[in-house]
Amino acid sequence: MKAKKKTPSQKCVICIIIILAVLAIGLTLFASRKNADIMARWSRPTLCYNQSCLYVQVASTEYQRKQGLMHNRNLDEDKWLLMDFRQPGIYSLGMRNVLIPLDIVWLDQNYTILYIKNTAPPCTLDPCPVFASPVPARYILEINAWIAEKIWLAEWETFTFTK
Repeated sequence: MKAKKKTPSQKCVICIIIILAVLAIGLTLFASRKNADIMARWSRPTLCYNQSCLYVQVASTEYQRKQGLMHNRNLDEDKWLLMDFRQPGIYSLGMRNVLIPLDIVWLDQNYTILYIKNTAPPCTLDPCPVFASPVPARYILEINAWIAEKIWLAEWETFTFTK
């Protein structure tokens, strides 16, 4: 049996189908990448407490922890910095080059509040004051001053953390 020769209009239809298939595959890949970007934005780490959920930036390297919130002139009320020290210990925090007052919260490995330093002022003295928890903690949370009082943070209460 002989194969029929395709007419120019049939060839054109086949080309259009191939082009549409390639476009559909490309758009699907683009959309999935775009959705991944959107999901990454929506799935930022959050800490929740008493129905208040706030975004956290996690500082897990020594450099990130040392930088902390130095040189920030303002901090959004719903954005916090969570320093992860990986192991519990007595960790202190100085306010050198910190330009705004902060509430500093020490947490254990379960995100339970161990100690709160309310309204640590920016450093205007030399040497700068250093603040530490009296008990070992794994995390230090830096937030805008007065937020701890505003959302009623209390020692031995627990945050929930979502990555």
